[in-house]
Amino acid sequence: MQRAEIHTYQQATIARFKEIINSHENGYCDEQGLPSYTNPNPMMRWLTWRRVEVVLSAIAAQVPLKNVLDFGCGYGVFIPYLIANSENTIAFDPMIDELKALGEAMGWQRIAYESNLNQITPMKDSFDLILAIEVLEHIDNLDETVQMFHAILNKKGGLLVAGPTENYLYKIGRKLAGYLGDYHVRNIYDIRAVLEKHFHVQKIATIIPGLPFYEVYRCTN
Repeated sequence: MQRAEIHTYQQATIARFKEIINSHENGYCDEQGLPSYTNPNPMMRWLTWRRVEVVLSAIAAQVPLKNVLDFGCGYGVFIPYLIANSENTIAFDPMIDELKALGEAMGWQRIAYESNLNQITPMKDSFDLILAIEVLEHIDNLDETVQMFHAILNKKGGLLVAGPTENYLYKIGRKLAGYLGDYHVRNIYDIRAVLEKHFHVQKIATIIPGLPFYEVYRCTN
């Protein structure tokens, strides 16, 4: 993606997320990460959007796409780009109703909204791309989830994963971003160890090199 395209995408997403935050009580959107996308601190905001930029560029490298799964999509930071560049997108999240209402209001096309994992697990070899961005650090059944990714990703597809290092710098940044709680059960290194049981794992980026807050991986069968 070109820099101007990313900037336009960022501004539209920030405006959408600010509306969502303002329509809920304080702290409601923390687990979905919305305060980090809209943070008034330029450094904190840059840190969040730098990893979004890395993921968007990785998605762009796989375009055109047929079937895409955004696993743990939250409020859909990647959804507008996915539906513009794929034939079919599935947005999965246990709390999908708000995103569905938003998508219907915005007229999103070629998208299905799902909160029941049992509807996805039978879809063997179906997906060109799976996103698991800032989500695997939250879940308990990681190994089962990664096995499912392996089964539903087609042979030429890619799984994009991003997560936090949970180091000292990251924890300081989390407090500066204004989060009120701790929602993570593991770090990105724990996640990578499980991914490597099932996939070939390539690191796309460390954010920031030398001061690692996040890592982004591309996994292939």
